[in-house]
Amino acid sequence: MNRGLRLLGLLVLMALFGTAVYFGLGHFTGARALRKTALTPDKTHATVDLPGTILVVQNGTIYRLQGGTFKAMTAGSWTQPSITPDGQHLIVVKQELNYSDLYELSLNGQIERQLTDNASGTVQYNHWSFHPMVSAAGTLFYDYDQKYFLGSNQVDLWVYAMPLGAQQSRAQPWTTPNFSTGGDIQPLPLRSGGIIYSNYFGDQTTGYVWSQLWYTAAAGDAGHTLTPSTQNCASPALNPAQTMLAMVCLSKTGEQAQIVVAPLQGNQLGPQTVVATGMVNSPTWSPDGKSLLYLQGTGSDGYFQLYYQQVMAAAPTPTPSPSSSPRHDRSTPTPTPAPTPALIVHPSPPRQLTTDDNFQATSAPIWY
Repeated sequence: MNRGLRLLGLLVLMALFGTAVYFGLGHFTGARALRKTALTPDKTHATVDLPGTILVVQNGTIYRLQGGTFKAMTAGSWTQPSITPDGQHLIVVKQELNYSDLYELSLNGQIERQLTDNASGTVQYNHWSFHPMVSAAGTLFYDYDQKYFLGSNQVDLWVYAMPLGAQQSRAQPWTTPNFSTGGDIQPLPLRSGGIIYSNYFGDQTTGYVWSQLWYTAAAGDAGHTLTPSTQNCASPALNPAQTMLAMVCLSKTGEQAQIVVAPLQGNQLGPQTVVATGMVNSPTWSPDGKSLLYLQGTGSDGYFQLYYQQVMAAAPTPTPSPSSSPRHDRSTPTPTPAPTPALIVHPSPPRQLTTDDNFQATSAPIWY
């Protein structure tokens, strides 16, 4: 590739990742002088042996964490894996210099099929796809840079959707991004048929870009905001029951990040609770919906390590009390039915699972 095309590709990447995809956190890894070389995860061990399987990404390789040990599954330029609702396949982004595509992989990392074809012999005609998620109904949602005009170099991502396994020509836009902001990213499909996603906005006078979590019920629906503009929230993650939402919220200066959880009540968010603060990003829920994994930049090197935190606890079950009855009634008192225990936010101190790795901060872990 000649120098001009390579420069153009880098400019596209800067426009894309510098706003939406890196969500203001990309500068953390580059703002510090790195004082040591990170180890590959297969040369390290997790400090806590968590149940189930966890997938994380470092330098284009997907690693599986089981029994406290990491094992490489893929090599190359893979990122942002998600798992299908049946738990049998992975949908993963393969990122090249000037485009990216979605692939379906087996749980062992073997390629099963390519889902998009975004490459072109002319770099301006390439496309990007990111953040794939499959709904329970079998619809593949993802980010896609629909061109404003043929050959446009402006990169704003739209949320697109198509039946999983269908031809890419059947994909349709669900959202329309705000121009020159980075666009709409990170779609989360709901069982109701709608989606939650990160909607980016920009102030052309100040150049300030921020994100709000947004709900939309169907393709083309204007939807409504779930978070105020003052919070600057993105990176949404739903627990398996789809009753709790985790997210990352930033200050206007981008110097402070928080992981916040809130109950999802229909298509509205309830009261919010901050559970972690720092250079945090990419939360994901445990299979039982009580704990979070996330990535946090730590130490003088600024590398992103894996953290674990239990954030939900079962509310105490009230002791059943016998119903009152007249003294002459010798029948057995009927206990008052106890309500189903509800989950309440009760964050425990976070635990750092790794110390010598450097995971990709914009690729959320998977835990299944």
